[in-house]
Amino acid sequence: MSKIGYIRVSTEHQETARQQEIMCDYQVDRIFSEKLSGANADRPQLRAMLDYVRDGDTLYVESLGRSTKDLLNIIDTLTDKGVTLVSHKENIDTNTPSGKFMLTVFAAIS
Repeated sequence: MSKIGYIRVSTEHQETARQQEIMCDYQVDRIFSEKLSGANADRPQLRAMLDYVRDGDTLYVESLGRSTKDLLNIIDTLTDKGVTLVSHKENIDTNTPSGKFMLTVFAAIS
């Protein structure tokens, strides 16, 4: 069971330092990081992270992102693999009943 971090900023000019600090606070074992727009669903480090995570792992992100459809697809993949999602900004942890409820609400809205 590993703690995995995923960091994304939209452009090459944006800094990842704040997200790196959050990952340090969570004491993640491995970080996947990229500088690509969230509108682009074809993100190499996102694919690598989704291939890497295993049953029992926890994925930590700073924020869930902008595209609800993309987010729900990612969450489906994580759920199928038995991976818990923790979103720092939204204070969501899918290992808790309230976290699962919040994701259900997001899915219903989309």
